[in-house]
Amino acid sequence: MAKYSAIKRYRDEGKTLHNPDSKEYKLVQEYMDVLEYCHERYKPTINRLEKLHNIYENAINETMFPTISKMAIPNHFGMVQEALPNALEYVWPDALKTYELNPVDVDVELETLDKVEHALNYMVRQRMRAKWATLPAIQNAIKTGIGYAAVVPTVVTPPATLNKRFVQNGRVVSQTRQVGVGKPQKTLKIENVGLGEIIPSDDGADFNGTNAVSYVFRIKLYGEDAFRRLMKKVKADTEDIEVKGPTEAIIQQASDFNFTTNVPLPEIIANLGGVDIQNRTLARTEREFIMVPVIQCYGEHEHVWIANGTTVIYHEKDSLQTLHRPLLKACVT
Repeated sequence: MAKYSAIKRYRDEGKTLHNPDSKEYKLVQEYMDVLEYCHERYKPTINRLEKLHNIYENAINETMFPTISKMAIPNHFGMVQEALPNALEYVWPDALKTYELNPVDVDVELETLDKVEHALNYMVRQRMRAKWATLPAIQNAIKTGIGYAAVVPTVVTPPATLNKRFVQNGRVVSQTRQVGVGKPQKTLKIENVGLGEIIPSDDGADFNGTNAVSYVFRIKLYGEDAFRRLMKKVKADTEDIEVKGPTEAIIQQASDFNFTTNVPLPEIIANLGGVDIQNRTLARTEREFIMVPVIQCYGEHEHVWIANGTTVIYHEKDSLQTLHRPLLKACVT
């Protein structure tokens, strides 16, 4: 029988970084209870995806399939690799225009429409590199039937070039180019999402649209430095999300929960979902690094990010940003 995890006990005892009477504390209780329910219902799917992944990786289960040679026949691997190029070209054809806009207002000029279409296609195909960014999701869809990706607003620091010219008597004698660090810029990117990072509710089939689920959770792990970059007010090379909270206290809390690089993601998710699947009492080694799990909760027009399953660092409701969930799903039926 599974025991309650340290995180669930921590919440139930009121030992969080929020005041028990605060709105944030109630949000944590609400969404973590929903996550616990969804995780319990989603377990059969998790097991099925794990089996399909092991077949693809040729991981032999000697209990189910006794073998002397310990050699697997990579039929599933070959099938996926053979189907992947055609599937990628089907989703992202080499046509100049991937998207064509149909304006509601009939007074829109064709020249304006062409410029907007060109900007949209350039953003998706060139800046976001959507064709190659969605490759892992398409591969997972062929491999297991489901693949995930996320559209993430981010701040990047591009390189900057500076040309130095040496002029003598009005003539350019020599010219050198130096590469440095440019100014941070806001953009969008498509981020690969692992199959084990998504926990949806069981009342729908997609993240958005007419048959959308009521809740979906993405559990993303951040290293210490990556989490500190996320929590800074001045963003650079991280998500462009207005988060706030006690950064160092959250990292210390993750350390207390023993969230490190040596703990598998399924075990961390199980702990967040209220289950202990393994007790770890070994002393931490110097080679282990702290990982901060951030649960990105997407409800009905509400986005909530909860660090360690105890502390709200982002909350947005009933705004333009929350009309859609920033998750993509690829399916093979």
